[in-house]
Amino acid sequence: MIWYIIYFKPEKGFSILPLLRSFLVLILLIGLLQPNITQIIQREKMRELSVFVDNSMSMGYHKGNSLTRLNEDLSFFGEKLKNKDIKHSIYYFDQSVYPVTNDMPLTAAGSTTNIGEIIKIAKNENPEISMGYLMITDGQNTLGIDPKQSVKDVSIPIFSLGVGDKSALVDVSIKSVDAPTVAVKNEDIEIISTVESLGDVNKRLTVSLYDKNKLIGSKFIRVLGDGSQTNVRFRFNPDQLGQSLYTMRISSIEDELNIDNNQHSFSISILQDQYNVAILTGAPSYNTGVLKQILNRMSRISVNHFIQHKKEFRPGLKEFWEKKYELII
Repeated sequence: MIWYIIYFKPEKGFSILPLLRSFLVLILLIGLLQPNITQIIQREKMRELSVFVDNSMSMGYHKGNSLTRLNEDLSFFGEKLKNKDIKHSIYYFDQSVYPVTNDMPLTAAGSTTNIGEIIKIAKNENPEISMGYLMITDGQNTLGIDPKQSVKDVSIPIFSLGVGDKSALVDVSIKSVDAPTVAVKNEDIEIISTVESLGDVNKRLTVSLYDKNKLIGSKFIRVLGDGSQTNVRFRFNPDQLGQSLYTMRISSIEDELNIDNNQHSFSISILQDQYNVAILTGAPSYNTGVLKQILNRMSRISVNHFIQHKKEFRPGLKEFWEKKYELII
């Protein structure tokens, strides 16, 4: 076939043979060059918008924004996103963040608003997958880390949509308690509590410290609102050994946003202030004297030395059995 195409010379001219010869030469050249054919397919990834809706109790306190109205607006907003073919997911948040399933309605039943938890999640988001975050909230952060500080490390955009009045709702809380984890019986303990107040408030309140249900002490402070903080100090001597549970409480005020954060509980392990050591020996020796000197230098150690003389001890063992010892040598 190839010989026919290359060498055959017909008596009459056929126009197809030159074309076949040219096509064959072209194929041979392409085979010699061995070209690499690469196909690049570019696909645009559809990024997702995450919507976070505040489900804390403060969302139900705003005039003109009932829960029924808020749920209707959220449903309408979700339909708008679907109509515009925007990939999205909806979450509720209060003390934690959880996804909305089966058109779960907003209940405003959460006890706190933890905006910082959303910021923590945003730090791990991939900008190539996430379009950004949209927070629908009244802006009353009452739990967790300060979102203003932690948001600096976030690489995706975060937008907020405010609900309610511009003025902050009233809330008084015990922000933190600084207390030792271990203390010694009958020695002073200092407890420092930080009280934070939000909104338009200027009142005199009582801060009390309890050992379980027993009142240790109370102090009066004045809270000024607008995020101001006041330190309260308590000093007392514990008289019970073991693990003790203490509670710091502040009195509530009218129209307060959340009364669950008006108290803070913490525990302290109380160690005894004196340890009794008994030494039982035969005839006194040099080593016994050195040991007693070391122990007597320790202010919290009381040493009783029982010396065996013939068949009895001096002092008598009756005194030994009547007393409780933490260490017997």
